[in-house]
Amino acid sequence: MTESSRSHAHHPLRPNVGDRSHDQQLQQAVQSANEHTQRELGPLPVGGVPVQAKRKPDLPKPARPAPETVVIHASRSISSELQARIDALRDADLKAHILFILADPEPRYSTDEQIVEKMVVDQEEAIERRREQGPPPPSLWHPWSDGEVFGFIEHVRQVAPQDYAELVRLAHDKAEAGEPLSQRIRALGEQWRPGLKSLDYLFLLDKVQLHTRVDPDLLARVEALPHAPLRAHILRILGRSLGHPITHEQVVDAMVRNHVDGIVKSATSYNWRKRDETEFVEILRTQAPEDYAGLLSQEVEDADIDDDLLGRVFARMEQWRPGLEGYDYSRFLWWVQGRIASDARKGE
Repeated sequence: MTESSRSHAHHPLRPNVGDRSHDQQLQQAVQSANEHTQRELGPLPVGGVPVQAKRKPDLPKPARPAPETVVIHASRSISSELQARIDALRDADLKAHILFILADPEPRYSTDEQIVEKMVVDQEEAIERRREQGPPPPSLWHPWSDGEVFGFIEHVRQVAPQDYAELVRLAHDKAEAGEPLSQRIRALGEQWRPGLKSLDYLFLLDKVQLHTRVDPDLLARVEALPHAPLRAHILRILGRSLGHPITHEQVVDAMVRNHVDGIVKSATSYNWRKRDETEFVEILRTQAPEDYAGLLSQEVEDADIDDDLLGRVFARMEQWRPGLEGYDYSRFLWWVQGRIASDARKGE
């Protein structure tokens, strides 16, 4: 402790009374400003200056895009021969999907014939792959349809109007339902459709929040898309797109655009065939048994593929089919993994 601090320790601190001359100067400055303002603007009105309550400006809402902007693009002419080939397709969903892609007005490097050929081949390969893998296992959960969800929403509106109003408010604020409200909605679901599992009613709540959060016109646009996996993917994304600085319409537009771009891009990529997949898997099995065993083990254990193993498989692909793009090898690796997964399920 210094000498100065010891001397202050014996004398209590006094409150700070301030600088009186400075206070007087401030008071004079304020008084002078008030006198000047009164001379310029006159005295204050009786009761003071009226205060206007602030409000949020009622700005005009942006015009909603027409449903056709996503589902139907500007028409493009195609040759009569190609149109006849499309008309001859038996799969109505594939035909609608092809016409949807061809109607896109954006410029592209691949031809219409390349796009149709690629989409038809991909469809045939997918059918053959599903035939080899067998039917998928039945779902353990109740497949809630849109009709059931709309029916349950109407049921909630009638029997629990306060909970329905809360759901609508949360949908407007793009917020999730809290646990108390979630429990009440799930309990209403058990009364409305008894006998299901607890997760079924949780999935029902998720669909209810999705359908109350997303504009009905936008849902109709999504349901009109001719590609079922794309529809399902968009609905999953819309159900999770809370707090994003983009609108649901922008999400749908971007996902449709990415889907179309992916189809068009794949039309100019290497056209892998089923025999290529069979040949390369056999090469791995005979010439690189350790790598084949590693991929097989990865599929059995549902583990992430090892980076070193991935590099060796890619190098073998490049030696086997040189001169392709990295995207082609990546896409083919996904095919090979699907084939090995099928072998794993068969116990090979």
